[in-house]
Amino acid sequence: MYNIKNKTYDMSIWNAIESLINSSIDLRSKNLVVRVDLRYPQNIQYPNDNQKLSRFLDSFKHYCDRRGLDLIYFWVREESLHSDMATHHYHIFFLFNGREIQNPYVVLEKATHLWGRALGCDASGLVHYCKHKNPDHPNPYAIQIRRTSPNFEEVKDDVSKWVQYLAKRHSKEKYLGRTRPFAHSLI
Repeated sequence: MYNIKNKTYDMSIWNAIESLINSSIDLRSKNLVVRVDLRYPQNIQYPNDNQKLSRFLDSFKHYCDRRGLDLIYFWVREESLHSDMATHHYHIFFLFNGREIQNPYVVLEKATHLWGRALGCDASGLVHYCKHKNPDHPNPYAIQIRRTSPNFEEVKDDVSKWVQYLAKRHSKEKYLGRTRPFAHSLI
Protein backbone atom coordinates (compact mmCIF):
# COMPACT_ATOMS: atom_id res chain seq x y z
CA MET A 1 0.00 0.00 0.00
CA TYR A 2 1.03 3.59 -0.53
CA ASN A 3 -0.56 6.98 0.05
CA ILE A 4 -1.30 9.79 -2.38
CA LYS A 5 -3.25 12.81 -1.16
CA ASN A 6 -4.39 11.02 2.01
CA LYS A 7 -5.74 8.00 0.11
CA THR A 8 -4.39 4.49 0.49
CA TYR A 9 -3.78 2.53 -2.71
CA ASP A 10 -3.37 -1.18 -3.29
CA MET A 11 0.06 -1.70 -4.87
CA SER A 12 -0.89 -4.95 -6.63
CA ILE A 13 -3.72 -3.15 -8.42
CA TRP A 14 -1.62 -0.04 -9.11
CA ASN A 15 1.27 -2.10 -10.53
CA ALA A 16 -1.13 -4.02 -12.78
CA ILE A 17 -2.65 -0.74 -14.03
CA GLU A 18 0.75 0.77 -14.82
CA SER A 19 1.89 -2.41 -16.54
CA LEU A 20 -1.24 -2.53 -18.70
CA ILE A 21 -0.92 1.12 -19.73
CA ASN A 22 2.76 0.69 -20.58
CA SER A 23 2.09 -2.48 -22.57
CA SER A 24 -0.67 -0.76 -24.53
CA ILE A 25 1.64 2.17 -25.32
CA ASP A 26 4.36 -0.27 -26.45
CA LEU A 27 1.81 -2.09 -28.62
CA ARG A 28 0.48 0.92 -30.51
CA SER A 29 1.48 4.55 -30.97
CA LYS A 30 -1.95 6.02 -30.18
CA ASN A 31 -4.33 5.00 -27.39
CA LEU A 32 -7.69 6.55 -26.58
CA VAL A 33 -8.38 6.14 -22.84
CA VAL A 34 -11.98 6.17 -21.54
CA ARG A 35 -13.31 5.51 -18.02
CA VAL A 36 -16.77 4.35 -16.91
CA ASP A 37 -18.48 3.17 -13.75
CA LEU A 38 -21.09 0.40 -14.00
CA ARG A 39 -23.80 0.06 -11.38
CA TYR A 40 -26.71 -2.26 -10.76
CA PRO A 41 -30.30 -1.03 -10.50
CA GLN A 42 -31.66 -0.47 -7.01
CA ASN A 43 -33.92 -3.03 -5.36
CA ILE A 44 -32.48 -6.13 -7.03
CA GLN A 45 -30.69 -9.16 -5.67
CA TYR A 46 -27.03 -8.39 -6.31
CA PRO A 47 -25.04 -11.28 -7.73
CA ASN A 48 -22.10 -12.57 -5.68
CA ASP A 49 -20.02 -13.13 -8.80
CA ASN A 50 -18.88 -11.16 -11.84
CA GLN A 51 -20.89 -13.07 -14.46
CA LYS A 52 -22.91 -10.06 -15.63
CA LEU A 53 -19.71 -8.04 -16.01
CA SER A 54 -18.17 -10.94 -17.97
CA ARG A 55 -21.23 -11.02 -20.24
CA PHE A 56 -20.92 -7.26 -20.78
CA LEU A 57 -17.18 -7.43 -21.53
CA ASP A 58 -17.61 -10.34 -23.96
CA SER A 59 -20.24 -8.37 -25.90
CA PHE A 60 -18.23 -5.14 -25.78
CA LYS A 61 -15.03 -6.90 -26.95
CA HIS A 62 -16.96 -8.44 -29.83
CA TYR A 63 -18.37 -5.03 -30.79
CA CYS A 64 -14.90 -3.44 -30.65
CA ASP A 65 -13.24 -6.28 -32.56
CA ARG A 66 -15.69 -5.85 -35.46
CA ARG A 67 -14.67 -2.19 -35.67
CA GLY A 68 -10.90 -2.68 -35.34
CA LEU A 69 -10.77 -0.82 -32.01
CA ASP A 70 -8.46 -3.39 -30.39
CA LEU A 71 -9.97 -3.11 -26.90
CA ILE A 72 -7.77 -3.34 -23.81
CA TYR A 73 -9.51 -2.99 -20.43
CA PHE A 74 -8.97 -2.95 -16.68
CA TRP A 75 -11.75 -3.27 -14.08
CA VAL A 76 -12.13 -3.30 -10.31
CA ARG A 77 -15.09 -4.36 -8.24
CA GLU A 78 -16.02 -2.27 -5.24
CA GLU A 79 -18.68 -2.27 -2.59
CA SER A 80 -20.71 0.86 -1.90
CA LEU A 81 -20.39 1.58 1.78
CA HIS A 82 -22.54 4.71 1.79
CA SER A 83 -25.96 3.04 1.93
CA ASP A 84 -27.77 0.80 4.39
CA MET A 85 -27.68 -2.02 1.86
CA ALA A 86 -24.16 -2.80 0.64
CA THR A 87 -24.01 -3.07 -3.15
CA HIS A 88 -21.16 -3.61 -5.51
CA HIS A 89 -20.27 -1.76 -8.68
CA TYR A 90 -17.41 -1.63 -11.17
CA HIS A 91 -14.88 0.96 -12.25
CA ILE A 92 -13.41 0.30 -15.69
CA PHE A 93 -11.00 2.01 -18.01
CA PHE A 94 -10.64 1.15 -21.66
CA LEU A 95 -7.71 1.68 -24.00
CA PHE A 96 -8.72 1.72 -27.67
CA ASN A 97 -6.58 1.85 -30.80
CA GLY A 98 -6.32 5.63 -31.17
CA ARG A 99 -5.77 5.35 -34.92
CA GLU A 100 -9.28 3.93 -35.30
CA ILE A 101 -11.20 6.10 -32.82
CA GLN A 102 -10.75 9.65 -31.58
CA ASN A 103 -14.20 10.38 -30.15
CA PRO A 104 -15.52 8.24 -27.27
CA TYR A 105 -19.25 8.94 -27.56
CA VAL A 106 -20.14 5.99 -29.80
CA VAL A 107 -18.38 3.48 -27.54
CA LEU A 108 -19.83 5.09 -24.41
CA GLU A 109 -23.35 4.76 -25.80
CA LYS A 110 -22.66 1.18 -26.87
CA ALA A 111 -21.30 0.37 -23.39
CA THR A 112 -24.55 1.66 -21.86
CA HIS A 113 -26.63 -0.46 -24.25
CA LEU A 114 -24.57 -3.60 -23.63
CA TRP A 115 -24.58 -3.17 -19.83
CA GLY A 116 -28.37 -2.97 -20.00
CA ARG A 117 -28.47 -6.10 -22.13
CA ALA A 118 -26.22 -7.95 -19.65
CA LEU A 119 -28.55 -6.90 -16.81
CA GLY A 120 -31.76 -7.47 -18.77
CA CYS A 121 -33.01 -3.91 -18.19
CA ASP A 122 -32.67 -0.33 -19.34
CA ALA A 123 -29.25 0.88 -18.21
CA SER A 124 -30.06 4.60 -18.29
CA GLY A 125 -28.38 6.11 -15.24
CA LEU A 126 -26.43 2.92 -14.50
CA VAL A 127 -23.35 3.78 -16.58
CA HIS A 128 -21.44 6.84 -15.46
CA TYR A 129 -19.15 8.41 -18.05
CA CYS A 130 -16.19 9.57 -15.98
CA LYS A 131 -14.68 12.95 -16.71
CA HIS A 132 -11.01 13.70 -16.27
CA LYS A 133 -10.08 16.99 -14.67
CA ASN A 134 -7.58 18.37 -17.15
CA PRO A 135 -8.98 21.14 -19.39
CA ASP A 136 -5.99 20.80 -21.74
CA HIS A 137 -7.57 17.71 -23.30
CA PRO A 138 -10.30 18.55 -25.83
CA ASN A 139 -12.77 15.86 -24.74
CA PRO A 140 -13.71 15.62 -21.04
CA TYR A 141 -14.51 11.89 -21.38
CA ALA A 142 -11.30 10.71 -23.06
CA ILE A 143 -7.57 11.27 -23.21
CA GLN A 144 -5.55 10.43 -26.32
CA ILE A 145 -2.00 9.21 -25.60
CA ARG A 146 0.36 9.66 -28.55
CA ARG A 147 3.73 8.00 -28.05
CA THR A 148 5.44 10.43 -30.47
CA SER A 149 3.90 13.58 -28.97
CA PRO A 150 6.29 16.11 -27.41
CA ASN A 151 4.12 16.13 -24.26
CA PHE A 152 3.82 12.33 -24.11
CA GLU A 153 5.05 11.99 -20.50
CA GLU A 154 2.70 14.73 -19.32
CA VAL A 155 -0.31 13.12 -21.03
CA LYS A 156 0.64 9.70 -19.69
CA ASP A 157 0.80 11.25 -16.21
CA ASP A 158 -2.69 12.74 -16.75
CA VAL A 159 -3.99 9.25 -17.57
CA SER A 160 -2.31 7.77 -14.49
CA LYS A 161 -3.90 10.39 -12.26
CA TRP A 162 -7.30 9.74 -13.86
CA VAL A 163 -7.22 5.96 -13.43
CA GLN A 164 -5.42 5.76 -10.07
CA TYR A 165 -8.85 5.86 -8.41
CA LEU A 166 -9.27 2.22 -9.41
CA ALA A 167 -6.41 1.26 -7.09
CA LYS A 168 -7.81 2.93 -3.97
CA ARG A 169 -7.94 0.54 -1.04
CA HIS A 170 -11.19 1.82 0.48
CA SER A 171 -14.27 -0.32 -0.34
CA LYS A 172 -12.28 -3.33 -1.60
CA GLU A 173 -11.47 -5.10 1.66
CA LYS A 174 -14.52 -7.36 1.59
CA TYR A 175 -13.42 -9.30 -1.50
CA LEU A 176 -11.28 -11.94 0.09
CA GLY A 177 -13.28 -14.92 -1.14
CA ARG A 178 -13.54 -16.47 -4.58
CA THR A 179 -14.85 -13.39 -6.38
CA ARG A 180 -12.15 -11.55 -8.30
CA PRO A 181 -11.72 -7.97 -7.12
CA PHE A 182 -10.04 -6.87 -10.39
CA ALA A 183 -8.98 -8.15 -13.78
CA HIS A 184 -7.66 -6.88 -17.10
CA SER A 185 -6.93 -7.78 -20.66
CA LEU A 186 -4.01 -10.04 -21.33
CA ILE A 187 -1.57 -8.51 -23.79
